[in-house]
Amino acid sequence: MPKARRKNLIPLPEGVEVGKNVRYYLNGWRYGRLDKIEGNNAGIHVNAAYSGVEKRLKWISVADIKKVDE
Repeated sequence: MPKARRKNLIPLPEGVEVGKNVRYYLNGWRYGRLDKIEGNNAGIHVNAAYSGVEKRLKWISVADIKKVDE
C-alpha cells in the first residue's frame, strides 16, 4: 500500500477570510473576493462583466494573496 503524502498547508495571511475582498498577484496585483480554499489554492471571484459570465473563479496560490488595506 502506498504511503500517504503529507501536504504542508500554507496558512492564510492575517486578516484574510473567505467571503472578504483580497489582493492577489497574477501578472500584477489585482482585487477580488476570496470564495474557496482548497489545500494551498484559493479560489478568487473575479468580476467578469466583460466576459458575460456571472461568476468566475481564478485559482491562485494562498501565498499570493494579501489582505486589502482599507
